[in-house]
Amino acid sequence: MKPFTIPFLLLCLLLEITSMTALAQTGSAEADVIALEKSWNQAELRKDASALARLMSDDLVLTEPDGSVINKTEEVAFTADPTAHFETLESNDMKVQIHGSAAVVTGAYHEKGTFQGKTFEHRGRFTDTWVRHNGTWQCIAGHFSVPVAD
Repeated sequence: MKPFTIPFLLLCLLLEITSMTALAQTGSAEADVIALEKSWNQAELRKDASALARLMSDDLVLTEPDGSVINKTEEVAFTADPTAHFETLESNDMKVQIHGSAAVVTGAYHEKGTFQGKTFEHRGRFTDTWVRHNGTWQCIAGHFSVPVAD
């Protein structure tokens, strides 16, 4: 065996182990972010504003289906509002893309309930961006849209 073969084989083994570790972390991060998306829905259904606030970065920006932009304080206040009630709040068809310490989630949502005595029901798509700081994922941005009727 040539002298450079053993170091080369060790390097290949190290690269393979590193690659497998990265894949395992990606799968775990994807599952973690999906679980956080589900936790967001549950916090709103239970009207648990403090649980919801922990999921969001202080500088969160949410773009609503009507094009308005709200921040963390406004979203948490809506969840705590006694006139806001969700009967249904579901996310599905979620896909996660991991980019280092950032994750982008796309999916579909269905929400139904009442706000200030008026009923609402929306179905649409969403995109959420999460960033991991000190081992904790927080949402920094979200965008919700509803299909335009023909």
